[in-house]
Amino acid sequence: MKRIIFCWMFLGVCICFLGVLVSGKAIIPPGARKDDSGEPILNVENEQDPNAVQMHQDAPEELEEEVEKAGKISKEKDGDGDENDTGDKNDTADGEDKEKDEGDTKEEEDEEEEESSVYESYGDKKEKMVKFEAEPPEHWDGVRLERNGKINGDIEQELFLGPDHDEFESIPEEVGKEKLMEIFKLVDTDGDARLSLKELIDWITLKTKEHFREAVEASKTVFPKVDTDSDGKLTWDEYTIQFLKQRGYSKNKIEKFKKGKQVLQEHDEEDNAIYRDRWETADEDGDDALNSEEFVSFMHPEHSERMLNIVVEEVLHELDQNGDKKLTLAEFVSVPISKEEDLLKMEKEDEWIRGRREEFETRIDMNKDGIASQEELKAYMDPKNKQHAEGEARHLMGAADDNSDHLLSPHEVLGSYYIFIGSKVYNYARNVHDEF
Repeated sequence: MKRIIFCWMFLGVCICFLGVLVSGKAIIPPGARKDDSGEPILNVENEQDPNAVQMHQDAPEELEEEVEKAGKISKEKDGDGDENDTGDKNDTADGEDKEKDEGDTKEEEDEEEEESSVYESYGDKKEKMVKFEAEPPEHWDGVRLERNGKINGDIEQELFLGPDHDEFESIPEEVGKEKLMEIFKLVDTDGDARLSLKELIDWITLKTKEHFREAVEASKTVFPKVDTDSDGKLTWDEYTIQFLKQRGYSKNKIEKFKKGKQVLQEHDEEDNAIYRDRWETADEDGDDALNSEEFVSFMHPEHSERMLNIVVEEVLHELDQNGDKKLTLAEFVSVPISKEEDLLKMEKEDEWIRGRREEFETRIDMNKDGIASQEELKAYMDPKNKQHAEGEARHLMGAADDNSDHLLSPHEVLGSYYIFIGSKVYNYARNVHDEF
């Protein structure tokens, strides 16, 4: 009997098993979880951990914000965001619309700021890389007065020590004296181991000519950098763009200025007007464009005889208080005209004023009428004026000629070492440009 019951039970199990195979349904384990529709969840590998779900739901909003920020930063670095992210696309589109309304994007401003602060570079004779200078220099080598009306305190070093006069500030005195003796041999053209007054004058004149050659070379190096269309002619518009770039104006602001929608800062407007006057004077053929030769006159007005009037006008612009195109002693000293009667009292207390008075009375006001006319200022500012070379040569001779034989020996020159490294002879050429 038991065998019969066992067989029927075994047969029932087999029939159930065959039924499952035919229907394709799996056996549902007891206690299996079911989804929202009531179906059992059988694929546990793809099932989301309920603990993880709970952790995600409980995550603080600050963390999500930080993740969002990090994602934005990453996208900014990579350039473009995820093209499949609809939210980012919408944000970008909204941002672009806003940027159009405002006129400029922050990215454009950053590019413009970078563009305005980076300039092409060129090398001087020492192969040094320097920032490209589109503006004429404020300091003219070899001229006693600077554009802003200040006396060139380095003129003697510039004139005697040459373009490398700065080297004497950093070398030991022993080395400096060796270099001074090398210069002595160059000045002593007749080889008699004595320097005459004529040899000193000729040396200063020679250094002046060397300066002009350097000025021409430097200007011709700069010219192709500002002549952006490379047609051999520099228009005022081309130059103005370079000038404003150097003053820190962005591309957008320069475009607005060209359209009359951008006002320059006061000092930039003033300099722009001064340079325009200088430009018109340098434009010898009157075509409102400068060729490479005319550009030399614009950048280095001391190089051109007809540009000296412009140099004088620029100095008068700084010092002439009443606009009469000439200077009194008070104006040259930069004392208000109303305080001119107090000048003598102020001079006793101020060494700077005494120095300005001496310069005015001994080097500028040659007819001793108490007024510096434009002609007197022009002669004073002209580095090629032979009187300057002769005056400096006499100054050196008088300071170093211990035995009064009107000749300078090596011993006398070395004995006046600090006088010579601060005189015009070594680098008269450099003074001609910067001081002028």
